[in-house]
Amino acid sequence: MGVRQVKSSGGNVIGTFPSLKMREQIPYESTIERKPTAHLNEAHSQQQLALGQAWANANQHLFVVITDTDLRTGHRLANLKLLWRYSRLCVPPSITSRCRSILIAQADGLSLEALAAALSNTSSSFELLPYLYHLLFKHILHTDLTQPLSLRTGVQLQLPISPF
Repeated sequence: MGVRQVKSSGGNVIGTFPSLKMREQIPYESTIERKPTAHLNEAHSQQQLALGQAWANANQHLFVVITDTDLRTGHRLANLKLLWRYSRLCVPPSITSRCRSILIAQADGLSLEALAAALSNTSSSFELLPYLYHLLFKHILHTDLTQPLSLRTGVQLQLPISPF
């Protein structure tokens, strides 16, 4: 069974996620609209958001509105910037599969430090952190991005589809 695959096309998030029940990859697409908070209640913005929501409903897409305030609240923006640095890193498939098998056995998840230690054979567990950041960026792993990322940050396998 495959893993969740996500890519961006303009303002859309496009990809597939595994269906364990159907044993196939289910395609999805979401449209993310970013609006400044100051313009959110303007008539033109409300018209655009209503049209976007209607289109998403008609085409079975997820429509999400993110404001600049939402993005900058807490640690989300800093965390996304950190994870973006590792977005193009090549992670060996063996690390991804070992990570999945470790976390399947730990339903409540592990800290980044504990997961890196469980993955490490001969290398320092800190050398594996970039791989874990990449898996977080690709939505293979999940954590609360509103909290600062640290070695004690809890991670688990991706929860049901959520844009953030």
